[in-house]
Amino acid sequence: MTRVPVPAADAERVKEKVLGSAEAVEKDELGGDEWETVMLIDPGQIRVINELLQKECKGRARLETLTFAATAGS
Repeated sequence: MTRVPVPAADAERVKEKVLGSAEAVEKDELGGDEWETVMLIDPGQIRVINELLQKECKGRARLETLTFAATAGS
């Protein structure tokens, strides 16, 4: 699971792209001065999302890894 807190001022620009990288979204809420999502992503998306946040939010947003999970497709 990955947590992505983003300042509300930047959320509109990045929300769709961040959620588009998710395999599953556990939480997606805008409250006060911050938009936050908790989601399951493919490990390959960590760099993609992190680069997007750095470019669009200029260090005001971050990506936090909460848990790692191994999954296998059938």
